[in-house]
Amino acid sequence: MRKLINLFIVIILFSSCVNEPQAVFSYDAGDQIATEKILFFNHSIDADEYLWDFGDGNTSKQENPVHIYAEGGSYSVVLKAINRRYTSEFSDILELMNPTTFKIWNNTSSNLQNVTSLRRYPGDMYETIKMHGSLAIAVYTQNTITKYSSLNIFFSYNGNAFLVADDFSLNKNQENILELNDNTGVYLVTKKKSLTTSEKKITIKEMISKY
Repeated sequence: MRKLINLFIVIILFSSCVNEPQAVFSYDAGDQIATEKILFFNHSIDADEYLWDFGDGNTSKQENPVHIYAEGGSYSVVLKAINRRYTSEFSDILELMNPTTFKIWNNTSSNLQNVTSLRRYPGDMYETIKMHGSLAIAVYTQNTITKYSSLNIFFSYNGNAFLVADDFSLNKNQENILELNDNTGVYLVTKKKSLTTSEKKITIKEMISKY
């Protein structure tokens, strides 16, 4: 009987020694842009389980989760650190912006082929952002996320290559629609590898009638 009493006392003492957990976390949100991975770092102590609420309807029980938000906004992120007796809660506000996106609209009177978005650098050097393929009349390309504030467009028409004369400026953290119409100025590309162009600018309407 005495052994049972001693065992009971030991259990009580052991249970009473459980520390309250302390929930705390930090995060790496990069450029604070939605649709990009957010890394959460759990710094909690004296906890056995964790429950995250990301504030967008999604949760996780991982210790150090990675989460992607579908759109920008202000999110209250809550972490619960749990052990067998106690629960601790910590929250922080995460502010995210929508990404800068663009789509190209073919508002010309002809189908276009090999539509490609480009980034122009000093010295007329170009970097391909995305190859969008053929674009029929009145059709848009899919939305594309970009980190750039301006871009250019290259396309083919009846076997000839053309470069839009002027760059398109993009509004940051918004969806941008880049319209190609019959009055858009273009240059004929004479060397595709270097994107060397003729000096004469023509409109897409003139391009259609000439080529």
